[in-house]
Amino acid sequence: SKTPVNNNILKNTVIGAVLGLILAAGIVVLGYMLDDTISNADDMETRTGLKVLASLPVDETEYDGAKTKRRKKKKTQSSKESLRALKTSISFSGKGVKSILFTSSVPNEGKTTVVMDLARSMADSKKSVLIVDTDMRKSVLVGRLRAKVESGGKIYGLSHYLSGQVSLDKVVYATNIKGVFILFAGHEVPNPTELLETKEFKELIEFGEKNFDYVLVDTPPTGAAIDAAVVGKNVDGAVIVAAQNVTSSRAIINTKRTLEDSGVKILGAVLNKCRFEESKYGHYYGNYYGNYYGNYYGRDDDEK
Repeated sequence: SKTPVNNNILKNTVIGAVLGLILAAGIVVLGYMLDDTISNADDMETRTGLKVLASLPVDETEYDGAKTKRRKKKKTQSSKESLRALKTSISFSGKGVKSILFTSSVPNEGKTTVVMDLARSMADSKKSVLIVDTDMRKSVLVGRLRAKVESGGKIYGLSHYLSGQVSLDKVVYATNIKGVFILFAGHEVPNPTELLETKEFKELIEFGEKNFDYVLVDTPPTGAAIDAAVVGKNVDGAVIVAAQNVTSSRAIINTKRTLEDSGVKILGAVLNKCRFEESKYGHYYGNYYGNYYGNYYGRDDDEK
């Protein structure tokens, strides 16, 4: 009879199908276990122990082509709301928190854009902000913002001030946004960490805290340099910026430990470049930042 043979074939087919499903499920689970990147706020808090201060949207305008202008207009309000959430989180991070460093684990996580957009949002709330770029290795901020001095002179920066070439009143520039001022990194130097350890840098932060509502310090990624840990000794707190589905929890934990080992108070993390389903978020960086001009040193109380 052929019946036993047919039964065996059916039995083997069922067993094979079940084993295939188990194998497929195992591959999915293994893939999830091996995927160490941070995809949402829960991932961040569970895997790294860091509170997410805000989740900020990816800059879609890079990919919109001819529709860029129209889509920007639709998304601006929601983007501002995301930044307001970050601003509010910072305001509740502790009494007297005025100077804040921003760092990341690896390059291209959007850290500098977060700093610039946050400064703009703070200025909307009538707060005065000093942005300090400490990347004296390879900062591209001057070129990125197409910055120029109103008088047409040379742009001096942090390296010029810390090396004693110019005084502080020569390196703090007003911007085309009321209430926002900036101190560029200046000329590239071979020993940026040593310069950041000088008393002049400490005095710069003290000056910023005295004359501005907030001092936002943009530092290089911790995976590339220890500058953030050095800067952190002179500021009130730190924020770690991580790109969604890019940064691993291990890298963020290493950044966290680097800062904590130097006694830096970590305020939390920003999950950046997020893609939200049916998102209405936008980005307004390009609309507001352009040419920088003028020198600035101190202000009257009524200007603050």
